Amino acid sequence: MTFYDDTLGQQIISVLFLLFTVLFGLSLPFCCYLIYQFRSFRDDKRFRKRHGNLSVYISLTFVGELFSGCLLTLAFSGFINNDDVNTVMAWVGDVLNLICYFVSIHCLLLRFWALYYDIRYQVAIKENVWKSLIDANLSVNDEHLSQVSKFDITNDLWFINKKNKDTWGNTKYMAKVIFSSSFVMVMLATACLIAIELSVPQLGLTRRRGIIEIVFTVLFTLPWLCLMFIYHKTPTFHDSYHLKTEMVIVH
Repeated sequence: MTFYDDTLGQQIISVLFLLFTVLFGLSLPFCCYLIYQFRSFRDDKRFRKRHGNLSVYISLTFVGELFSGCLLTLAFSGFINNDDVNTVMAWVGDVLNLICYFVSIHCLLLRFWALYYDIRYQVAIKENVWKSLIDANLSVNDEHLSQVSKFDITNDLWFINKKNKDTWGNTKYMAKVIFSSSFVMVMLATACLIAIELSVPQLGLTRRRGIIEIVFTVLFTLPWLCLMFIYHKTPTFHDSYHLKTEMVIVH
C-alpha cells in the first residue's frame, strides 16, 4: 500500500510539473507578442521619457526566465525517459535562470537610476530658473558647478553639471559601470567559494552549499537595496508619467 501511495504521489507530481511546462510554454509567444506591441511605441515621447528600451530588455529577460522554467519543469516531470537529457535540461535551465535574473535586476536598477537622474535634473533646472527670477545676481556657470563635490548627489547642481550628465546621466556609461562592477563582485565571490571548496573540504557538502547560497543571496540583494535607496531619494515632483507609482509597485 505504501509503495502504491508513493508511486501515485510521484505520478501526480510529474503531471503537475508537466502542466507547468505547458503553461509556461503557451505563455511564451503571448509575452513575445506583447513585447513587440510595446516596442512599436518606441518613437513616442512617453516611451523615451521612461527609458522604454530598458523596459523591453527587462521583459525579454522575463521571457528567458519563463523558458528556463519550461526546461526545469520538463526535466523534473520525468516526461523524457532519459536521465542524461533531464540532467542537461536542468543545468541549462538553472544557468539560464541565473543569467536572466542577473541581467533583469541590473537593467531595472539602471532604468530607475536613469529616471532618478532625469527627475533630479529637471527639478534642479526649475529650481534655479525660479531663483533667478527673484535674484538677478544669481548665476549658475561652469565655475559655480565645478565647486560642487564630485559625488554630492544631494546637491541639485551636481545633476546640471555637463560632465556628470554625460557620464552618470548617460545610460550607456552607467550600464558599463553597473554591469562591470557586479560582474567583478560575482567573479570575486566565485573565486572565494572555489577556494573554500578546495581548501576546506571537511566542511561537508551541506555547509558548503549553504555558504554559496548566502553569498549569492547577499550579492543579488544589493541591487534591490539600491532600488529602495533611489525610491526614497526621489523628490516630490509633477509626476505626469506615474514614475513614482511604478517604483512603489516594483520595490
